[in-house]
Parts: sequence; C-alpha cells; structure tokens
Amino acid sequence: MKCYANLLTCDCSLNVSTFKATVRPVNTLMKQNLIEYGQYVGQCLPKYVQKVQLTNGDELEIMIHPDGVVPVITFLKDHTNAQFTNVADICAVDVPTRQYRFEVRFSGFNISVCAYDSSGGVDDMHMFFCCLNLQ
Repeated sequence: MKCYANLLTCDCSLNVSTFKATVRPVNTLMKQNLIEYGQYVGQCLPKYVQKVQLTNGDELEIMIHPDGVVPVITFLKDHTNAQFTNVADICAVDVPTRQYRFEVRFSGFNISVCAYDSSGGVDDMHMFFCCLNLQ
C-alpha cells in the first residue's frame, strides 16, 4: 500500500528560476506561406476580402464583407490548397460603439474568417458545415 501523506505537504524549496516559460518557436516558413496564401485569397476574391493579416504570429485572418461569407467559405472549403473542411470555433461579438458593431468569426486550423455587419445578418452556413446547424 502506498502512502500519499507527503503529497499534502508543500515543498517551498523549489527554485523559481529553474522554470522557463513555454514559448512556441516561430515557424518562418509557415508564416511566409500563410502570408502568400492570404494575398492569393485576396486576389481571387477582391469583391469580398477587405483585409488579410496574420495574428498571433501564425494565424491567417481574412476580414470580409458580410455578403461574402458564403463565397469565401465555399472558396476556402473547395479550393485544393485550402481544404478548410473543419470549423473549430464560431464567435459572435456585439460592440455597440463601432459603426459595424457585429462581428462573426469562423475559425479553423490557422485560418480565421471574420465578417463585420451593422445589421447583424450573416448568411446561414449549415449547408456547408453540418456542425453549424444551430437550430
């Protein structure tokens, strides 16, 4: 039988300087590939893509017009080089002080599509991704 009594006592003699923060190394090749792909998406869909940028060092963020949600998501899902077939997260934000107060973000692996709208209307996406049927 094991004795776990010593687990309840605190060993305060640990040296804090021995611990190092976990920092993810920058992958410059992936960063460059994401920048180039973001520029490519912007060139293919100039009517809808308003801005392309990298956030957190390695996440491509594509800002689009609300009318472009279906075309942009379809492009990213069906395009051979993207294959944006999974949606990991959906987030909606209401910031009343902004002109375009509503923001809807569809996030996947290293790609985030963000649409801004003043009316709060964004097209239904469950026809493209079954997990988005929020009824």
